[in-house]
Amino acid sequence: MSENEEKVLKCGNWRCDEEVEECDQCGSEFKVGQKIICFEDGEHHFCSEECMESFLDDNAIEVKTYLDDE
Repeated sequence: MSENEEKVLKCGNWRCDEEVEECDQCGSEFKVGQKIICFEDGEHHFCSEECMESFLDDNAIEVKTYLDDE
């Protein structure tokens, strides 16, 4: 690697392998070797279960099921 090439932090989930920089909920910067939560195979990355739960609270929509009468 040459001096001008920047090292990229990647998710360790073999199904994801995406570049990661910060928590998708709180914005805290990820560090090398840090344990993070890879959610939905790389759609989102979180620094903690609390941030993942907060994200779900903010974005989940509670609905009821119904029968479709065709």
